[in-house]
Amino acid sequence: MDAREEMTPGQMRFVVRCYQFMDSKEARAAFGIHRTRELVGKCLGIAHSTVSTVVAAYKADSTTDFEPKPSQRGRRP
Repeated sequence: MDAREEMTPGQMRFVVRCYQFMDSKEARAAFGIHRTRELVGKCLGIAHSTVSTVVAAYKADSTTDFEPKPSQRGRRP
């Protein structure tokens, strides 16, 4: 993923699902995971901070219905 590229809602849901899988008890036992966000970032090829931001947004709302931000370009309606 290029630097400063915004993630789509689908990509954010993918990050959350990977995090949930890697954070499960079975995955921790199988992989010996201690730093879930770091592993998810390496797996998906994105920054640890991006994973942290997406997971924090998910935990704040407890939903994976990420809505895209409205465009700041153009005239006001």
